[in-house]
Amino acid sequence: MSVQGMYSMPFDCPDAADLKNTRSLNQAFLLLLRDAGRSRQLLESLHPDLMTRLTTLSQRQIESLAAAPFLLFSISERDDRLWQSLLADRHCNDLFFAPAAGDGAGRLTAAALGFAWQLAKKNSYTARLICGASLHWCELLADQPIYQVLTAAATHNDLLKLRSASDTRLWRKLLGSGVSGNKQVRNAAHLIVLGVLTRNPQPAERDAWASAACASRQPVQRFAERPLGDN
Repeated sequence: MSVQGMYSMPFDCPDAADLKNTRSLNQAFLLLLRDAGRSRQLLESLHPDLMTRLTTLSQRQIESLAAAPFLLFSISERDDRLWQSLLADRHCNDLFFAPAAGDGAGRLTAAALGFAWQLAKKNSYTARLICGASLHWCELLADQPIYQVLTAAATHNDLLKLRSASDTRLWRKLLGSGVSGNKQVRNAAHLIVLGVLTRNPQPAERDAWASAACASRQPVQRFAERPLGDN
């Protein structure tokens, strides 16, 4: 089962390094949620039962969930107005502007943005797949120097948030079969959720889940020459 098999046309898949970086960022995010104050801020839109589940995952479950081939968190990539404003800020071009040292969330935001920037430069499709971003956001990010992107983000501490926190069905899937000890079950759950996330950003929920489930049952090729979820 692979991401590539969910689509009828060929595209450049994320490679092994992209997946390794995605997993590392996801693990950092899930570990960040162990901080009670931070988790309340980042998970405020999530159903209370799911919030408890997400913040009490075992280390094995964290590693399993982190293996999803997309970022579990958002960096506000769908907010075009916000990013146009951030990247137009006068501080972005000031080499003497020293942003305040960030905490764990700030460091994770910077790392994720650096990763998204290089993905957008290399392959905008991969960036959209992994980051859940629009083509416009990828182009906007790729058009900026890396320093400008990171400096812009350093002026805001509210970019980081849980992806699709209001979608209870999505998170029940991820926190159920998505952390299964059975690799095939886990991979299938991850790919179904990816299918939902990569449909129209605001589709009818039933249609998105139905089409993603159907796509996951199609014959598929190996994803970037390696199976998902080596845990």
